Amino acid sequence: MITDNFRYYIDTSAKCIFTKYSNVLTFHSFADRTGKAETHPDFDPDFHSIVDISDCDVRLSSDEIREMAKIAGKIYENQTLGKDAFIVNSVIGHGLTRMFTSSIPNYQARSQIFDISTGSVAQDLKAWLDLPDDYVFPTFMKMRCDGI
Repeated sequence: MITDNFRYYIDTSAKCIFTKYSNVLTFHSFADRTGKAETHPDFDPDFHSIVDISDCDVRLSSDEIREMAKIAGKIYENQTLGKDAFIVNSVIGHGLTRMFTSSIPNYQARSQIFDISTGSVAQDLKAWLDLPDDYVFPTFMKMRCDGI
């Protein structure tokens, strides 16, 4: 699924939901993606979630981050197995992601933040998600910083 602010892909064989935000990440783009992905027939709350915010301008207030966390909390009520991976490219992205995950009510998922500003994250991400070494990520996902 492609929109102006995000793309997502559900890989049922890998049990992963890949999301890449672009342009501007707002509360509305998050809510739009969440609604579309979670109503998709292939959606499973126990799939791993990989979210890339490395190529977007994040325009969120602290109140909006808390509201996003409430929305996510409703999804996580039914999750027992999945891991969450967040791809960022800055200290600010890292901090916003930590603020988001720490605000999710009863958040039990295992999560990790991968910073592409330090190099390629593909192998680390595959290992953490127990994906095979030859797994090919969706082409829209960014696994490294340009120029590194």
